[in-house]
Amino acid sequence: QDVETVDQIVFEQAAPFFRDSLNPRGATFAVRPVIEQIVAGSTPELTGNQSRFLIRRGLITAEGTLAFPILGRWLNESAE
Repeated sequence: QDVETVDQIVFEQAAPFFRDSLNPRGATFAVRPVIEQIVAGSTPELTGNQSRFLIRRGLITAEGTLAFPILGRWLNESAE
């Protein structure tokens, strides 16, 4: 129960961070569609620069998965 409460608090308070993360300054490509593909279970084809950009910003891991899965939940719920 405590984990669910903390999860919900993080989810609610992190919304501005998530929005900013999907529209980062300095991005030379659309970040949100890439993250949406990862959330959907796809493996988007990224250039080296794109991959490094997303890893440096903590959005994906070196393996190409979401660095923090709650971003996927937020993305799905914010689209509704």
